[in-house]
Amino acid sequence: MALIIPELSDKDKERFWIKVDKSNDCWIWKAALSEKSRCLKLLFRHIKSEGYGCFSIKNINYKATRIAWHLTKGSIAEDMVLDHVKGICTTTRCVNPDHLELVSAEENNRRSCKSICKQGHIQSPENRRKYKSKIGSTHYRCKLCKW
Repeated sequence: MALIIPELSDKDKERFWIKVDKSNDCWIWKAALSEKSRCLKLLFRHIKSEGYGCFSIKNINYKATRIAWHLTKGSIAEDMVLDHVKGICTTTRCVNPDHLELVSAEENNRRSCKSICKQGHIQSPENRRKYKSKIGSTHYRCKLCKW
């Protein structure tokens, strides 16, 4: 589950927006980045790894996309996540709320990691099996190589 964004002070808001380059359609996060997910590393290993923006409030790190959404569109339910809208933006550093959409964690997981498995098998609904992790999150694995 994602962390609920706390109320931000004016100083926090100023500190956040100064780290965003709004000169283009994509609002690029210019500060700290998280590790790129294992899924994205596998799919885009030929591209230099870039993570998602991170922003700290009272020594707790939050995703910069969630802060941008919170400041421009309102609160986010704890069970929802943000996904970059396919066909509009795939830039992990983009925090433009118009390039993001609220989806369930299961839907986000379904959308990600679906193109190719670790062994290079093309993924399709027929070639994936769904399973629940020990903590209850939904994942998909390749039926051919069990990854």
